Formats: sequence, C-alpha cells, structure tokens
Amino acid sequence: MTRPGLGLLPPDGRHDAAMSRLMKPMCAATDAEIPDEVDPGEILTVNDQGPFNSCCGNATDKALEWDRWLTTGKRENLSARFSYCAARMIDGTNDGPDAGAQIEAGARGSSEIGFVTEADLPYWDYQNGEGFDPEIHPDMLKLAQQNKAQSIVRMRSMDECFRFIGTNQGGIIYGIWWTQELQNYDGSFMIQQSFGSSVVGGHALCLPGYKTIDGEKCPETWNSHSVRWGSKGRMVTRPNVLWKAIEAAPWGAYGISCGKSFTKKPFQGFHGVF
Repeated sequence: MTRPGLGLLPPDGRHDAAMSRLMKPMCAATDAEIPDEVDPGEILTVNDQGPFNSCCGNATDKALEWDRWLTTGKRENLSARFSYCAARMIDGTNDGPDAGAQIEAGARGSSEIGFVTEADLPYWDYQNGEGFDPEIHPDMLKLAQQNKAQSIVRMRSMDECFRFIGTNQGGIIYGIWWTQELQNYDGSFMIQQSFGSSVVGGHALCLPGYKTIDGEKCPETWNSHSVRWGSKGRMVTRPNVLWKAIEAAPWGAYGISCGKSFTKKPFQGFHGVF
C-alpha cells in the first residue's frame, strides 16, 4: 500500500507581512463559559488526500466546511483540490510539480482567492489512475471570489483553541511533524503521550472540535488519510500533548472564519463579549 501523502512545507517568511494584515485578534471574554463538547462528527466527512502532497488544502478545506456549517447550518462538501491549488498559487508554485504548500498559504488562499465546492472541482481520482493536474480555469477562480474567509487568527495556546472552537468562531488548521508512530496510529486509544520521534515529514491537519474526558477538554483532530487511519480518520489527544507538538514544529495553528468579524452568534447561553 502506498504511503499517504503529506506535503506541508517549512515556512520561509514570505507570508509574514500578508498574514499580519489578515490576522484579527480573538476577543473572547476570559470568563466566557464554553460547552464541554463540540462534536462535528455528524457534519464533517473525512478526506482522503491519497498519494498527493495536498494536506494543507485538505486541512483548510475541512476548516472551511465546519465554518460554513456554523454560519449557514448547511453541510457543504468543499473542494480540497481547489484549496490546495489556491495555496500553491499564493506560494507561487502552482506551475510546478506536486510538492506541497506552506500553511500560511493555505490560510491566505482561503481569504485572498476563495473556495469552491467539490462538485465544481472534484479531487483527482487517483484510484482510477488520474494524476496530479494543477490547472485552475479562470472561470473557477472567478467563482471562488464569491466565497472567501474573512478572518484569520493565530492561536497562542490550547486554551485559545478551545475558546475559538467553543464559541463557534470557525475551524483551526495546524501543522506538526508527522511521525512513523502517528502514521501507524489505529485509533484504538486516546493519545496521551508523545507523538513519537521517527519523523517522516510535515503535515497539516484540522482541529474543529473537542471532547471532555476525565474532566479535561481534549482536542479532536480530522486527518486527511481517509477513514482507514486512526479512529475513522480522527484522533483525540490530551491537550498538552497536541500543543507541545505544535510548539515543537515551525508552523503554528490558525483559526479560519468566514464571518466578517468575530461576531457570529455563539451557542445559546453564551455571555461573553466579542
């Protein structure tokens, strides 16, 4: 069996100024109560990036799908292929081979280029021999302009991640060093210790929800290695384990919201201020 693709490229600073312009501070009140659980499991599907290096597009696509559900109450299957190519356009590499993208490019692509549905631009049918094709028709780019992320925010702690998610602000993309141990994770247990040390590459994932286990909020991640990986494509970890992995890698974590600001109506009974 072919190893699933990864494809998260190390940041090189080229996006720093643009990201600073896009970022808006998260202003959740520090005493805001958030739910014990945010479960997107009935809403979000699990992507299969196959052998391609499109993890950044897949993670961004999943965060956008979760945000669209929060905004509209409708399930939408968005195009991970388009989100990946948009990231490569931002990176300035979409005329080259399938070599991955930077995580900031994924966030910028969702905001500056936009996104389309899977019906508009289906993922490459690699199982039937379709190869990587980066071409995006101008009409598709024009269509994407109708749907853009409006707010990007850098997450500075796991608590900020929980507050972003728990107040229905959107989905989070993050990057970590992917290890052999994670690659072989079968989902039969919650990850409570290190992700391992046998690094095989950089990988982008989506964090849209969390569960409370033994009184502690634990992040639930959506991977793009199909439902055959982990717990039907997902993993639940202790918060300190995930945040240490994020801090140990050069990519960070970014919240993506399609609202015009951080003012979407949160859950019923929320009394914080945005």
